[in-house]
Order: sequence, then C-alpha cells, then structure tokens
Amino acid sequence: MKERLDELLKDRGMRPSQLAQAAGLGTSTVDDILKGKTNELNIGVDKMLKIASVLGVSVELLYGRKEPSSLHIPPEPRERQLLDRFRSLNDEGKEKALDYLDDLVDTGKYKKRDPVGMAQEA
Repeated sequence: MKERLDELLKDRGMRPSQLAQAAGLGTSTVDDILKGKTNELNIGVDKMLKIASVLGVSVELLYGRKEPSSLHIPPEPRERQLLDRFRSLNDEGKEKALDYLDDLVDTGKYKKRDPVGMAQEA
C-alpha cells in the first residue's frame, strides 16, 4: 500500500500532511503507512475509507486489487486547480459553480471540438 499511496500523493501534488489533515487523521498515521510501519490490514476500514475519499479512489485500489492506471487517470493541473477551488466552496457556492459550468457548456462556444470542428457531446 505504501507504494500506491505515494504514487497517488505525487499524482495529486499532495503532501502527506495535507492528506492527513483532509482525511481527519494524524500526520503520523499517513507517515507510518508511507514508511511501511502500518499496512492496509491493520490501519482500519474507517481510515482507509477516509484516505480513499480524499484521494478520489476506491478502497479496492488502495488495497492494490487493481492497477491504478486501469481505474484512475491523473487529473491535469487545470482539473486539479478546479477541483481544489470547488472543494473550498460552501454548498451554495458549489451549486453556483455547477450552474455556471452548465451555462458555459450549454452555450456551445466553450465545448471541445473534434478534429472536424464539430462540438463534442458532454
């Protein structure tokens, strides 16, 4: 698990202390996993769920039952920036942000274009 967690942290540009804080865990818990002192069998399901939730992956992936590349495509820097900003909003702000994104997509002006120049469906 330590290799998988280290890889996921690097993919997301997160420090172990940031993961610990976001998951409501002690920094030593995450550090112990990364040092191999604690493994997925003795960390506890509740902590595994918190870590998986913060990283946006399944617990199954953390347990190493599937390869990360088959389940997870690391976000582009702009996607990461968007997600970080979205997570900093309260519920009302999140709703407004989603409404604004819907408006941008609905206008068609900002949709991705395929090589022929046709707007791609979302």
